[in-house]
Amino acid sequence: VGYAQSKNQANSFKELNGAFNVITEKFRDIRSQKEAQFQYLQAIVEHVDAGLICFDEKGKTILMNRALQQLLRKSYFPTLESVQKYSQELYETLQHLRAGERKLVKLVVNNRIVQLALRTTILQLGEERLQLFAVQNIQAELEEQEMESWQKLIRIFTHEIMNSVAPVVSLSAT
Repeated sequence: VGYAQSKNQANSFKELNGAFNVITEKFRDIRSQKEAQFQYLQAIVEHVDAGLICFDEKGKTILMNRALQQLLRKSYFPTLESVQKYSQELYETLQHLRAGERKLVKLVVNNRIVQLALRTTILQLGEERLQLFAVQNIQAELEEQEMESWQKLIRIFTHEIMNSVAPVVSLSAT
C-alpha cells in the first residue's frame, strides 16, 4: 500500500508521504528476506539425514522432519505425550535428556531392532523456549564395528592355531 501524493498537499505532507512509502518498501523487503530465510531453513531441515523433532514448553510438536518419520515409521507426533503411546522407552529418554547430553535407545520398528542416538538442545526464540531433539540411527555403525571385531578375532585365532600347528607339522616332517 503506497501513500498517494496529491498536487494540493503542502511540501511537509509530501515529504511525510514519501517517508512512509520508503518505510513501507523497507518492511516489504525485510518480510521478503525473512520468508526466503524461512524457506531455506525448512529445506535444510527436510533434507538433513538426522531425524529432528522440536517441542515447545507445553509439549506441542513444532517440527518433525521427514528423516524422523522414515526412521520411526510414524508420520507425526502431535505432542510429546503422544510419543509415550509409540514407545515408553523413547518417551522417557526424551523427558530426561538434558542439553548437550547423548543417550542411546533401542527400539523395535517394523519387527527390526533399531539403535538410536539422541541429543537435544534448547532454543530460545524471543519469549518462547523450544527443545530440539536430533535422532540418528547408529545400527549400521554398530553392525560395521561388530563385523570388524569378528574379523580381528578370526585373524588372531588363525594366527594362534597356525603357531600351534607349525611345530607339529615340523616334527611330523622329520
